[in-house]
Amino acid sequence: MTPNAELSRAGTDFKQNPDACSVGLNDGLYMKARFEALLIKVAAWIVLERNVTRCKVVSRRDNNAMFEMGWQLKAIAKRIENGYKDV
Repeated sequence: MTPNAELSRAGTDFKQNPDACSVGLNDGLYMKARFEALLIKVAAWIVLERNVTRCKVVSRRDNNAMFEMGWQLKAIAKRIENGYKDV
């Protein structure tokens, strides 16, 4: 199911009524999006705080990959909070 189809099914078609809410979602979807963004931010925080220069458990390559994933997760959370208006 596409995101627009899900929004239409929920009662708010973002393309027809972009001013329905601050992120273009009805109240239920708005709160769900904010909560999901919060969970993604927590995951990003965990991954970014895990970055250690010399870690004995995780290889340097995996450590660097996790660090990059943390920034990608933060960007995803920001897009979710903004209702994908930037895309």
